[in-house]
Amino acid sequence: MNALHLLNRTHAHPAFNQCLSAAPGNTILLMEDAVYELQDANSPLWRLTGTRLLALEPDILARGVTPANAIESLSYDDFVLLTTQHCPIVSWY
Repeated sequence: MNALHLLNRTHAHPAFNQCLSAAPGNTILLMEDAVYELQDANSPLWRLTGTRLLALEPDILARGVTPANAIESLSYDDFVLLTTQHCPIVSWY
């Protein structure tokens, strides 16, 4: 089982880069303000390799974000299921 990283910050916060450096081979779920990063085609998120990148759909919709590239989005129910499939779960606040 790989780790699930919950990221709610944009690149302006130190937690963003710390999360990306810890993420190879794991899963990142973008939530809250982190979904703003999806609009930037040059975001380091799009250059991650070996990392599953997901985003919380209600946060994308609430912020009116149009992702620059294809992204797998999850409902709240999917999010709960995802937490049962990963260990550990790391929150980057």
